[in-house]
Amino acid sequence: MQISFPQKAYVIIKRALSVCFADVMRKRCTLHELFPFK
Repeated sequence: MQISFPQKAYVIIKRALSVCFADVMRKRCTLHELFPFK
């Protein structure tokens, strides 16, 4: 129990971080398409 709970929390946090990262990258890509700075 004390081993599986931190593992589960770590997996959930990692999944949430990856989803947030993907969302940020998607927004950055759309911003790049709207305003292409170089």
